Amino acid sequence: MIITPKNKIIITIIGFALIAGMVSIFLIYPIFNSIAESSAEIELRADDLARLNQEAENIREFQSFSKENRQDIDKIGEAFVDPENPLEFIEFIESQADLLGLVVKITPNEAVKKEGEVFPSMVFNLSVIGKFSNFMVLLKKMESSGFLISTTGLNIKRI
Repeated sequence: MIITPKNKIIITIIGFALIAGMVSIFLIYPIFNSIAESSAEIELRADDLARLNQEAENIREFQSFSKENRQDIDKIGEAFVDPENPLEFIEFIESQADLLGLVVKITPNEAVKKEGEVFPSMVFNLSVIGKFSNFMVLLKKMESSGFLISTTGLNIKRI
């Protein structure tokens, strides 16, 4: 086969096209692919940074809130009966019963944490002897005290 100048030009063009194709396949495509992967990673890190900044802002707001409302938060903590040492609550009931002329017997039960509740609850059984009207006053004083309580059951017997 005789190579004519026209064939040389065609072979050279085909050669350059093949070389350009190979360069684009083996050099340019991996570079663009790497750039796309890096961009996706930068976007993920930017999202993580934005989330962390929001969490940091939430923490600062919570710290500010807790400083401003420290007294109220402490009052809320005092409203719960201490399951380890319920003496303050028992003394409150006994003193109020004495003022009303009632005889009270307090029997604490174990702290119970029911499913779905955040805090364990204390159960006290009270046996009270005295006038019904005085008992109702005691019950109202207990419910309006600084303790967070709930009356769950009531049995009344006439003696």
